[in-house]
Amino acid sequence: MKKTFSCKEITLTHQQMLEMRKAGILSLGINHELASQISESGLYSPKKTTAQTAYRFWTLVGVAGFLYTIYLSFTEHWWWFLIGFVAMGILGKANMRGNSENLLDAATIDSEFYERVRTLGGWLYQLEEAEADKYRVASAHSVTTSAALVPPSERAHTSPPSNISTADLQTQAAQGDADAQYNLGLIYAEGRGVPQDYVMARQWYEKAAAQGHTEAQCRLGVLYATGHGVPQDYVQARQWWEQAAALGYTKAKYNLGCLYAKGHGVPQDYTMARQWYEKAAIQGDGPAQYQLGELYAKGHGVPQDDAMARQWFEQAAAKGC
Repeated sequence: MKKTFSCKEITLTHQQMLEMRKAGILSLGINHELASQISESGLYSPKKTTAQTAYRFWTLVGVAGFLYTIYLSFTEHWWWFLIGFVAMGILGKANMRGNSENLLDAATIDSEFYERVRTLGGWLYQLEEAEADKYRVASAHSVTTSAALVPPSERAHTSPPSNISTADLQTQAAQGDADAQYNLGLIYAEGRGVPQDYVMARQWYEKAAAQGHTEAQCRLGVLYATGHGVPQDYVQARQWWEQAAALGYTKAKYNLGCLYAKGHGVPQDYTMARQWYEKAAIQGDGPAQYQLGELYAKGHGVPQDDAMARQWFEQAAAKGC
């Protein structure tokens, strides 16, 4: 039996959505109220569509018709405004449904529009629960970018400086400042004072990453792994994480361990997963310590060893994992 899931529950790239719809696995929907807001404001509208024009036209028709019935209620029969009120309600609901359908059609041909609405949490996915489980949003012990999990020594740039405005950051970033470029990417990725925009986040992360900024490299890898602002690509994710890991960035090492443990973009290899988890765990990464404990507990990539598992679990627990 199919169930409806939101963008907060599962994550699907544009290409995955298209393939699943074509195969009849998925039905795509959108929140009607959000669809109306998109067409009213025009901020997140698709590039080429008549949805906004059509929605506004029929809204005006409905309002104009209602105003005319009010005029008739004064000049002819009082009950005309009741007819106008009911008619406007019917037309309004039909307009909302039609607008949603237009935006759903636009999502199939405009990947950037699809991604923008996905960041707003507007898409609704109807599919079998077993199929949805493959695309569940990652949990706390999977690939992560949470600043709370970054060891203190690596927290220098996880939040944009509070005393610097976005305009100042943009000026510094345009001058080639890698920290400013990274912080701008973070602002767009998290929607801090600006509409959340993963495409803009990727562009600024790339500029900082090209200058060897390890946090930008790591977060750029996460965008590729999750398909936010770019087509999902585990190979690209691995390459960026390897660059950051080579420069000593702990969280990149943990994320590489996750890739090998799950076989995302690489053959599943618990030995390689253990090696990367160990590198991160030695640097004090709690989730890596937890996952390393799991490998020892299950004997994946190492001989099964409850004592070692307990030691790593205890270290992870001390960090709140």
